[in-house]
Amino acid sequence: MMAKKRNRKKTAKVSPNIMLEQIYTELRSIVRQRSHLRRPINGFVLIEGIPEGQPRFRVAFDSCPRKNIKGLKVFVEKLVLPDEKIIDDVLAFAKSIWHLRDRLIIWTKLKNSDLDIRKYAKENVNLMICADLANKKKHGRAENRSGFNPELKIEIEFDTSRNGVLEFFYDGLLREKELLVSIPEPIPYRVEILRGDGNSLADDAVNFISEAFDYWKLILDDIDIFKQDSAVSKELKLLLS
Repeated sequence: MMAKKRNRKKTAKVSPNIMLEQIYTELRSIVRQRSHLRRPINGFVLIEGIPEGQPRFRVAFDSCPRKNIKGLKVFVEKLVLPDEKIIDDVLAFAKSIWHLRDRLIIWTKLKNSDLDIRKYAKENVNLMICADLANKKKHGRAENRSGFNPELKIEIEFDTSRNGVLEFFYDGLLREKELLVSIPEPIPYRVEILRGDGNSLADDAVNFISEAFDYWKLILDDIDIFKQDSAVSKELKLLLS
């Protein structure tokens, strides 16, 4: 009886130059994501026929068509509502920062560097939180590398203190919402990270995850990511500073 051959997954070799370009691409992507998540909601669409002083500006959380709704009119400084798109964006941000590790591991091997990227990552709790958030999103469970079993709070806090009278509608089954405001001022928002027991771990997920990126930045020079003779690397280093 013939022995079955084992299928071994072979990893194609990559040149240092190609890997460096991949790392540059990931770094630029992380910077773009961070910039996007730090911006307040600032898209508004004027609805014709509604008197001035009444909620007549639709908040464009996304590009979906407006629903014809009759909502509750209130004046509140903070509005707490779920927003799955924002949650997905924050989780994608954490995933990008965590998965940068894989390319840095390959890079250090190509450069024969003594730095142990895996060990380095384990020493930073922010990176371990990113790992748990990314793995839970991808696999539905976390390895709990951080020991906190973290997750993002579904309800997001929107600062509507400068938006006057609000009119909002929320469909709890589909988690869809419509929000109209009388004053079209940008709306800051905040996403919270919770521990597994439901208590708060970090009140601003974007800043917390950004600190994990800052930790990666500490070693980029040490492992020769920014070549002194490269104009691209100099611009990227300036962008990250």
